[in-house]
Amino acid sequence: MKLSPSSPLRNTALATLILAGFAIQNASAGFVWDLRATQKNGAALNGPDTGKAISVQVGDVITLDMYAMITGTTAALEGFQSGLGKTISTNVGVTGDQGGATMDPLYVNPTAALPTRQDLNGDGFMDYGVAAASTSSTTGDWFPRTSLSPGFQTGGVAITNGQEFHLFSFTYTVISAAQAGTASIQFTQQTTTIINSAAFSVDASTVITSKSLGTSTPAGNGPILGAPVVLTGAVPEPSAFAMLALGALGIVGFRRARSIGVA
Repeated sequence: MKLSPSSPLRNTALATLILAGFAIQNASAGFVWDLRATQKNGAALNGPDTGKAISVQVGDVITLDMYAMITGTTAALEGFQSGLGKTISTNVGVTGDQGGATMDPLYVNPTAALPTRQDLNGDGFMDYGVAAASTSSTTGDWFPRTSLSPGFQTGGVAITNGQEFHLFSFTYTVISAAQAGTASIQFTQQTTTIINSAAFSVDASTVITSKSLGTSTPAGNGPILGAPVVLTGAVPEPSAFAMLALGALGIVGFRRARSIGVA
């Protein structure tokens, strides 16, 4: 049976294949860069807000935390050494600035520094990092690196078949928020040639290195990106619509009363 491009059955099948491919990729990856929202206006997320999707309005301050999720065949045998990358927000109807950069104390060392705060994609709003990494320097980017280097930090939080490591935090302050507009915030591993942009351990192995997303030595260990954090402009509550309607009726009634009085 041939399915038309707009066929619901065809679209469902395509979606199933895409999700299956994503699951396979995640299952085989030893390293996932995972950015998460953890707070809104200083309070823990609640209601419909999640670590990947948050409803926002002007003035909201979203706290984001970066994690390295490292998995193997056995839990608690993974380690993190260092990483290099930038955080960029893509603003479509929701705009804002990144700020408040803070490195996790476990990954502050003499060669590490806070990233440069600047506009990386020409939209006029602040990101963190540099457009392209130097071949031999980590200056300007997020560069969490354990003070145990050349060893590994192994005291992460246990996850299925591995550990996750908290690396750094920053905030996103909402400047404008069109209804149903969005801002997508994501970490991107830098592509390098001489230095490594990721170094980690899986199943107590010797160091695994990476110089670009999706490639590693030995091969087959990622790294890959988790889903971005998406902020969506809040839709007014039904009560807000009701108040607007009552206000409009009040104005109409007032004008009618004045016109009758004048007549």
